[in-house]
This record gives sequence, structure tokens and C-alpha cells, in this order.
Amino acid sequence: MQRIIVDFSQLDSIDLLALPHAPMGQMKAPHPLGGTEAEALVLALKAAAAVSNVGKQFNNFLAQRHAPPTLEIIAPAKTPIAGAAPSMRTTVADHTEALGINLGWNMIGGASFGSGLYNGRNPLEWGVYGSASMSVTTGIGMSGMVEFTIIFDKPSAMAGLGGSITATVGKMTPMGVNAAIGGGIVYSASPAKVIGLVFTFGISADFVSLPVLTITASLGSTAMLRLG
Repeated sequence: MQRIIVDFSQLDSIDLLALPHAPMGQMKAPHPLGGTEAEALVLALKAAAAVSNVGKQFNNFLAQRHAPPTLEIIAPAKTPIAGAAPSMRTTVADHTEALGINLGWNMIGGASFGSGLYNGRNPLEWGVYGSASMSVTTGIGMSGMVEFTIIFDKPSAMAGLGGSITATVGKMTPMGVNAAIGGGIVYSASPAKVIGLVFTFGISADFVSLPVLTITASLGSTAMLRLG
């Protein structure tokens, strides 16, 4: 009778999740031999052992039919390292949206004041903001615009010194005011870089008849108050 030893004692420090995974084919259950088939196989093996040295290698196999080997398993002293499970968290890009109202007065040079709500995606937060800016524009008059701003950064990127450069087009309405729509870029002054886009629509009352297209560059400061 033979003895087979399966030793797992060296698996203590193996990271099982780090091991390569080989594709497993579909395994079929072995087909057991019937009594007649088994006896025929035994006779064939005995005949082979009697006529050749190679056939004699089957003698151990035949002996194990009546005295199968024992199996001894040596378990590891501690559970193998399973490793950390892979994180399933989805990374959300830095992104902030703001919706507010901007009121301005312009005569080549001018001023504007804005306020509204902001919502940050990473980190998740929302709150209110307020801004005051000086501007240079090709328009002369007053305006009230709704602004939708997208910042490609954290909410904190809106705060501090910065501004926008926008272009708007307007059409005179029967009420004597221009219906205007436009858009542009949002920038920070320190460091100087473009941080987002702004889209505007609203009305303007021009004191002087000017071209349809109005260009405005503003520089000011924004304060933010987080509420959630």
C-alpha cells in the first residue's frame, strides 16, 4: 500500500488573488467501467506485464485495486492571504454647476452683480454664491441675465479672483428691450487659466443703438457659502 502526502503548509504567505487565473475547460464526469469491462482491462494489463518490461509498470496499478493508497493532507498553519477585494467605486471627475442671475450696468466700462446656487459633483456639496465684477463691454445700457455655469473643477475653483469673457446677440422686442442670448469662457486669475464655460440668456435695455453682437470682459471676486 502506498501513501500520498499533499502538503499545503507552505501556502501561509501566498496571495491567492494575485495568482494568474488559467481558463478552465468544461470537465466531464468519468465513465465508470462495468464489471465485464473492468475484468477485461485487468486481463489485458496482466498480459502486457507478462510479455514486456514496459507492461510490468502496470503491476503497481493492479495492486492498488485491492490496497488503494492512503491520502494525508497537511493544512497550512494559518489561512492564506486573500488580499484586498478590488474596489468597485466609480471615480467621478471634478465638476461643478451653478445657476444664477447677473445684473449689470455698462457704459463701455461698467459693473455687475450676481448670485445663485451651485452644485459640486466631486466632492458632493451644494450652496450659494455671490459675485461682484468690473467689466469692459461694447454695449451701453443695463441688462438682467440668467447664467448657467459649468466649472471643470472642484467648487472651490469658483471662489476668489476671476471673471469671464462672453459674446451675446440680441433682438429688439415689441416692448423696447433686447432679448439676448450668449456664452463664453470662465477663467481664474490666480493662477491664470480657463476653468469652465458660461451660458447666458435674458434681456437688456440699450441707451444707444449698437451692433447686435456685444462682447464683454469682466474681472471680479466670488464668495461661496456651503450649505450641504
